[in-house]
Amino acid sequence: MARKNTAPKNSPYKIDAINYTTADVLSDTTGQGGSPRNLTSIWEKLNSMCFDVEWTIGAESGNAIIVTAQLLDLKRRNLGRYASGIFSLHSSDAAGASYGAIDTATEGLTLSTGEWMHEELTDSLALVQTNSDGKIVFSISETTGADHFKCILHIGDRVFLSPLIAFAA
Repeated sequence: MARKNTAPKNSPYKIDAINYTTADVLSDTTGQGGSPRNLTSIWEKLNSMCFDVEWTIGAESGNAIIVTAQLLDLKRRNLGRYASGIFSLHSSDAAGASYGAIDTATEGLTLSTGEWMHEELTDSLALVQTNSDGKIVFSISETTGADHFKCILHIGDRVFLSPLIAFAA
């Protein structure tokens, strides 16, 4: 015989827990919701997770390219909270069809939005934290000519690969 669910009607562990205070209501613009202990529904908890990354690759200017990674929630809104993960920079072919080993020959990688928590390999692999809006902005510098890169961002159990980042000859 199946055990009867004895959790209170508004338990945060119940899938249909929908009664919550206005302080816990999910924001339609940022995707930020209440904490897991608040009386929020499962969908609102899912909306506070990173489901996608919107990459913006700038034009080369002064041997540098600015790259933005905006984390998005389930409804493709800005994540609206801090998130941390692993960032790595990889060499790529000119077509962007593949990415190789972590590129340790990069001449410069600086972060302007977000925070490096710890760099494992200089300018190649680091633990990173977004800003409060789920955004990371960084600059890649290269002066040796035509080089191609891709970034990989690991957030939770998800892996996001950037479009091709190409430096001119």
